[in-house]
Amino acid sequence: LSLLQWVIDHSYTATVSVAQAQIPSLIGQRGREMDKLRADTGAQIDVPGVNDVPDESGRVQIKIRGTKKQVEEAKKTLEQRSKEFDSIVTKTIDVDKKYHKSLIGGGGE
Repeated sequence: LSLLQWVIDHSYTATVSVAQAQIPSLIGQRGREMDKLRADTGAQIDVPGVNDVPDESGRVQIKIRGTKKQVEEAKKTLEQRSKEFDSIVTKTIDVDKKYHKSLIGGGGE
């Protein structure tokens, strides 16, 4: 019965939808960020691989498993990071080549 209770207590799951382009920043260099999140929360976090196909909006699902508290903490952190990433706006400006030296400066200063 104690084994059954342990399985029940550790069987909470959740998913978080993130942009596929955000996966490298969530994982971090050599997996440091994801390892830190796993250590801080104690949850098992399954990140989609490179071959996983995103949905039509370009998002993938991160799966979280663990105790109720672990799952809630990991989900909250991932959702917060996802919102920050989604709020970033990128704009591209075409600049005539003759102005590049003025904008960049000598030696890239």
